[in-house]
Amino acid sequence: MHWSRPAGMAVLRALRRHGWSATTAEIHEHTGSLAVHSDVASARCLLENMGVEDPNRALTCTLSHTTPSRRRVHRYAIAAGYERVVRDILDGRKVQAQLF
Repeated sequence: MHWSRPAGMAVLRALRRHGWSATTAEIHEHTGSLAVHSDVASARCLLENMGVEDPNRALTCTLSHTTPSRRRVHRYAIAAGYERVVRDILDGRKVQAQLF
């Protein structure tokens, strides 16, 4: 799979800015991306590349709600226990991933 490190980093920064949990719209507002779901996939690839054993567990996606116009709103979140790893990645520190 092709992935983008800058897009993945932008998603992780947006999640940190929003307290480790943000909707698609909130991530879009922070990153300007029109392909948030693809950028989240890049963030998962980045996490895996940095040693996170299960990036789908580290960066979750849940259906938050459906709007009156029937649009689905998804919420992405960094799972409890992975915040330190993400903070280290964003701050450029060498990461020793937590392997759960």
